[in-house]
Amino acid sequence: MARGVARATGRLGAAGAQYARCVADAHETDTRPVIVGIDGSPTSVAALACAAELAHAAELAHAAGAPIIVVHVRHVATLAALQPGAGAQMPGVLDEIENDSRRAAEDALADAGVTWSFEVRDGLPAQQLVAAATEHDARVIVVGSLGHTAVTSALLGSVAAELLRHAPQSMFIVRPSRT
Repeated sequence: MARGVARATGRLGAAGAQYARCVADAHETDTRPVIVGIDGSPTSVAALACAAELAHAAELAHAAGAPIIVVHVRHVATLAALQPGAGAQMPGVLDEIENDSRRAAEDALADAGVTWSFEVRDGLPAQQLVAAATEHDARVIVVGSLGHTAVTSALLGSVAAELLRHAPQSMFIVRPSRT
């Protein structure tokens, strides 16, 4: 089993170096797509570094590396939907988060030397990431962990925890740096 730490280069620099620790394993010979979930958080941007490393590992084993499919899920969190007056503002907020996520992916992967695409889906993030992974016959799903407290996770749920329970693909979860 080959092990490596994601090395951030180019524009990925700060986010990748600060947050991303990615281990490449037996997946390095598999050129099926890598799904990476992005919500604009620093750990989701760092997950792009992990996905790029997995794609490069496949490239070392084969002439063509694995493509990365960046998936952004538009989702109205339960608590946000319950805030008075939030309903009218939510479409604009969701558009802003989507645009920020797309720009973050473009910036992070511009110099990474990998083939990638960006998809937008509506619904529950874990369900949509599993659906994307199934539709694209992905070998792995990569997500960032926000490091919610137990209370926050109980109220909002944890995408990473849901994916661990329900995704048939392997999972890589990028955690925040503890430095």
